[in-house]
Amino acid sequence: MRGSSSSAGGARRRARWVLSSLAFGALGLLGCERSTETSSEPTASSSPNVLLLLLDDVGVDRVGVYGRSPATTSTPNIDALAARGVLFRQAWATPLCTPTRAAIQTGRYGFRTGVGTVGSGGLPLEELTLAEMLKLGSGESYATAAIGKWHLGGALNGGPKSANRAGYDYFSGTLGNLSDYFEFKKVTDGEAREVKSYATSDQTSDALAWIREAPEPWFCYVAYNAAHRPLHNPPPRLIRSDAARRADLDPGRAAFESMVEALDTEIGRLLAGLSDGQLERTNIILLSDNGTHRAQTAEPGKASAGKGSVHETGILVPFVIAGPGVRWPGREVGALIDVTDIFATVAEWAGVERAEFEPELAGSLDSISLVPYLANPEQGPLRQTIFAECFRPNGFGPYSLVRRAVRDERYKLVYLERDGGQPVRHLYDLGNDPTEERDLLKLDSDSTETTEAFERLNGELEGLLRSE
Repeated sequence: MRGSSSSAGGARRRARWVLSSLAFGALGLLGCERSTETSSEPTASSSPNVLLLLLDDVGVDRVGVYGRSPATTSTPNIDALAARGVLFRQAWATPLCTPTRAAIQTGRYGFRTGVGTVGSGGLPLEELTLAEMLKLGSGESYATAAIGKWHLGGALNGGPKSANRAGYDYFSGTLGNLSDYFEFKKVTDGEAREVKSYATSDQTSDALAWIREAPEPWFCYVAYNAAHRPLHNPPPRLIRSDAARRADLDPGRAAFESMVEALDTEIGRLLAGLSDGQLERTNIILLSDNGTHRAQTAEPGKASAGKGSVHETGILVPFVIAGPGVRWPGREVGALIDVTDIFATVAEWAGVERAEFEPELAGSLDSISLVPYLANPEQGPLRQTIFAECFRPNGFGPYSLVRRAVRDERYKLVYLERDGGQPVRHLYDLGNDPTEERDLLKLDSDSTETTEAFERLNGELEGLLRSE
């Protein structure tokens, strides 16, 4: 149970949401208009704008600049973004959509927030979100918008208005997954209506409309539904290759590749829609919520790998940062980073000190700012380990399904538990076995090096789960 300080923090945040909703209601209405006119250039802010782009089910195997597979989809706009920014090679998300979204919003692991799988009941209102954090402190207060797939709502945290209750001045998108990309229910600040439009294009247009009217500094979180199922061929104008017509691809894989291409095209349109001045004042983060679905992955490895697993194909994701916060762009960082790190990074850009938001946290923060990597090409590792998990709660008792992984620079420990049974552990040497084919606990259990690696990572995992 949360202490009284957490309850007070939740009440303060709910009060702030009411005030910000009144203050920015007019902005939300303006954002609904699809005007083609560009507003006059806003007065420059001392704090950068932040554009956070989240892809759905698009692993590193599907992004060209990562060069992971000959079957990689064409993604020239994402590749170009990496060329003028920093590409992170070792970024972990969680294995599933909803837990990653909760980790992004809070900077906290799922075992702390209770969000461990799809349908976890939504993000608890006492959690401090990115949008709420950006209203704190002595710095400039940010205008905030969430566009696209929210997937953190529930009956107890606002339902259709859950993104607004989480602190966003404006929300336009879907509460969850789509059943059809061309005809769907869109919610705008709690009000639902049927839309007949290609969802990826519609979300891009909504983001551009809001950005044109938003005062600076602004924070715009664009969470695309693509390329999550259902697999539909996009409008031909968005596709550059002949993937949809290739005879050597099954229809599902061909549609998926076309959806990724269309997504890349729309990301290009979104970035092109920012004026030169806005682009110079905007830090951009792009990542995916998990790896590619196993039916569409281009990665070699286990049949059980891909989305939903804690193998690398399920949690290693594309992660790029570009903008004025990056010095010496066009480089790569091989250090271990985590999806929770977005929270502290955005806080540092906004000038919000940890001491200013610490009293509002519902518990421990797992986030580490990535700004040092962006400013200094010689920056050493800020994390020794990274962690990922998904779990399915069984009422209020023990978890009925748990998947966890923790890794250091070389070794990775996987922990699996089902229905309260005895846990199963696997240990991999990612330096020599990147596709996780050789379980050292089975094949090399007597090795001193194996024993030391297991004890080190198992101790790290147990210590983390004991932390508050």
